[in-house]
Amino acid sequence: MSKHSKWAKIKRKKGVADVKKGNIFTKLGHAIALAARSGTDPESNFKLRLAIDNARAHNMPKDTIERGIARGAGKIDGQIIEEVLYEAFGPAGIMLMIEAVTDNKNRTVNDLKRVLQDHGGRLGGPNSITRMFERKGLITIPKTTINADVELVLIDAGAEDIASNDEIVITAAPHTLEAVRRASIENHIEPTDVTLEWIPKEYAPIPENKKESIKEFFEALDALDDVQEWYANVNLENF
Repeated sequence: MSKHSKWAKIKRKKGVADVKKGNIFTKLGHAIALAARSGTDPESNFKLRLAIDNARAHNMPKDTIERGIARGAGKIDGQIIEEVLYEAFGPAGIMLMIEAVTDNKNRTVNDLKRVLQDHGGRLGGPNSITRMFERKGLITIPKTTINADVELVLIDAGAEDIASNDEIVITAAPHTLEAVRRASIENHIEPTDVTLEWIPKEYAPIPENKKESIKEFFEALDALDDVQEWYANVNLENF
């Protein structure tokens, strides 16, 4: 088992910021509707299960979740929403993968360009940033619930790494994430968080005098309604 998980700390800090955003239910609703387009049963639609679990973690009301599913299934009139992935360079040359869900791609890209330009960044071309990140599944479980035998079961199910910090974060390839989650539950361990994320292969050093401007940039990204999530190649522990 790894001794620490740098990315887990980043996830927790960003999660706290998410709760403070007034637009969090809008973002969660978009994610549910988008996932429900591939099927309304969370047992067979893993992406929908993740979206619903995330909504519940943020205390989204049940009827709001159900409306999001109905919208995605086409049972409620509304504009078609799409998932868009942007690659970008931020202040101090940091690199970002930015996930957005939108019903108007022109609005979304213009808003994103404005925030990037205001903070000294710019959009990147296709595959300009992707190679610097890896797509991974992360499962967070309570620290006291795992032992060596369970670790072996999780590894057999597809876990690539099991990192211990305040909590335990299990890393898996996207295609084995559901199998690892099920193995965890079958061993009486209920995950507290299950996500698919872009993990940087390397972290860029950030000069001390740039930290405040980068923090302001991240806050501006969070304030955009269409931006669902972003991932940067920086360690946010000291921000």
